[in-house]
Amino acid sequence: MIPPVDNRPHGAHSTVLHAGAVYGNVHLHQTPSTRPPDQLPAVTRHFVGRAPETDHLTTATDQARVCVIDGPPGVGKTTLAVHWGKASTAFPDGKLYMDLKGFAPSGDPVDPAQAALMLLSALRIPPDRIPADLGTRTALFRDLVHEQAILVILDNARDSDQVLPLLPGDGRCFTVITSRRRLSALSALYGADHIHLPPLEPTDSRTLITGYIGQERATAEKPAIERIARLCAGLPLALSIAAATAAQRPTAALAWLVSDLADERTRLSALSLDAPAADMSAVLSWSYYRLTAPAARLFRLLGLHPGDTVSADLAAVLHTDSRSALAELVSHNLVTESATGYRVHDLVRAYAKERCMADEPEDAREAAVTAMLDHYLHTAFRADRLLNSHRKPIPLPPGPGAPVIADYAAAIEWFTAEIDNLLAAARLAAATRHRERAWQLPWTAVNFLYLHGRWQDSVAAQRDALGAARALGDTVAVTRTLRGLARAHNELGECEQARDCYSAVLDLPDADPNTLADTLNGRAGSHLRLGDLGAAQADATEALRRYTALDDTIGRASTVNLLGRIATRRGDHPGAVALHGRALPLFRAKNDRYGQANALAALALALRGLGRLVPAATCQVRAIAEQEALGTHFHLADTHRELAATLELLGEPTAARAHRERAQRILAELDR
Repeated sequence: MIPPVDNRPHGAHSTVLHAGAVYGNVHLHQTPSTRPPDQLPAVTRHFVGRAPETDHLTTATDQARVCVIDGPPGVGKTTLAVHWGKASTAFPDGKLYMDLKGFAPSGDPVDPAQAALMLLSALRIPPDRIPADLGTRTALFRDLVHEQAILVILDNARDSDQVLPLLPGDGRCFTVITSRRRLSALSALYGADHIHLPPLEPTDSRTLITGYIGQERATAEKPAIERIARLCAGLPLALSIAAATAAQRPTAALAWLVSDLADERTRLSALSLDAPAADMSAVLSWSYYRLTAPAARLFRLLGLHPGDTVSADLAAVLHTDSRSALAELVSHNLVTESATGYRVHDLVRAYAKERCMADEPEDAREAAVTAMLDHYLHTAFRADRLLNSHRKPIPLPPGPGAPVIADYAAAIEWFTAEIDNLLAAARLAAATRHRERAWQLPWTAVNFLYLHGRWQDSVAAQRDALGAARALGDTVAVTRTLRGLARAHNELGECEQARDCYSAVLDLPDADPNTLADTLNGRAGSHLRLGDLGAAQADATEALRRYTALDDTIGRASTVNLLGRIATRRGDHPGAVALHGRALPLFRAKNDRYGQANALAALALALRGLGRLVPAATCQVRAIAEQEALGTHFHLADTHRELAATLELLGEPTAARAHRERAQRILAELDR
């Protein structure tokens, strides 16, 4: 049992250090040497960045007696502490350093009694005069450093219990502790200050690499340097290993190193030099082998996840005791808790996958991947139904119960947080021959990607999906995927490709009547964008006939609205106004807010063509209100731009400029 820290002020102990002082049965007959000890080890000369953290440490010396630096493996905790300690002039009475070996390649962590003995030895207390028991040793240590401006760096601590007995009482001594774990107990029990050390910023990462290879080479290979910095994701250890490796081949182009780092299969081996402390796999293993069995298993399974963040819901699907396991992984800084879930560093995830492939049987890995894909599929399907309940659903395989998503706003929030993970899951499904999920997952994402103008992502996802659907020989899957691909091509202005996709659907055998009508309507839109108004009119007219026979109100409304747009392009503005006027009540009857917004925006153009500028502006304002509520960002920008044009014609340049600038801001946010 480790005794509690003695926080009594100086003078409250039974003895004070002087010639003849007594600690238990130990008598000190002489004052230790007055030469201040300096035990800080050498640090790399390639230290970059960390200005906020060094300032924090300097400020902390006036506000606390202890500061804990925590962070993931390889982030540079020791380097920061020692670099700051060497530069500081606030400790004229000495600087002590001890590696507590809490996370080390071999051996046990240093126990507090041994650590106290070593600290007293550093203060030149003769071995035969050091007390035998922990309590007396630590009392002596605190009394020795009480009135001295001494820095103590306790490096690589395993947990709070290891360091609590070694902390000073009130006085001038300042202790810096580094650990891969949070050591939150030190805040509660000791009032310790904390620094959570993040990865380096991209600029600092590039500067660190440049320090190894030289400015001339870095300038000549700037794109490669930027890629290496991104692939090392700001971890100074990884950056230093990569840069040192590059420096060993001074005349070679850096494409070989970029290639090794970009490939997940060779990334960790590329970050390995001839010592365990310079081997990312070894360094990460020192944390992995300190985990409990449940946390270690969840860590391994997270290596199968293809995205950057893992939600608590997904973790619960992968592991029955996910809450405590996640808390342990966060405590060890192997995952980082964020607003959208739990983030796993790329290099950490690569190591987790390495351990998963080695330590998990194949059937367990397959079950985890299937559970992960089904979680995304069923949750995204539920969210998509809230975005557009009029969309014809697809059949799903049995799966886990999806998390509750209450309404439209919650669906948007879920997709915003998970869309990149969802697309990564679709790629994983395609790569692992989960072909059914490989087309179903992109299908669930179509509406959200459309709302946010992410059509390049939609094209890429639907192309992978199409390959999976064709491999399945599933005509329904091919049809749904071709139409999703056509829609994305249309929005990108790639209208010939879109038209070809729609035509391919019409050429498929045994297409159902709804599919034929939807496809004709979509192809009519492609013809319109290509300026082939005759073909657009013919396809739209046939689509309307089919929708009417099917009693499909939404289909009818969509096609009537499209016919109105065709009429506007022909210059038949009165006919266009009449057609949009027919479409609007149909959309309202089905509470289709997307359709209403599109019809209002299209009606405004027809009214403007007639010179009815005030009604046109009114329709555009109403369309903007709907689009803002729905989050249809790209089309919102388009309507702001069209409203600006209407306001210019009305002689209101100031208001027009405001809407044009709003459109530009939206497009900038979308990176369009």
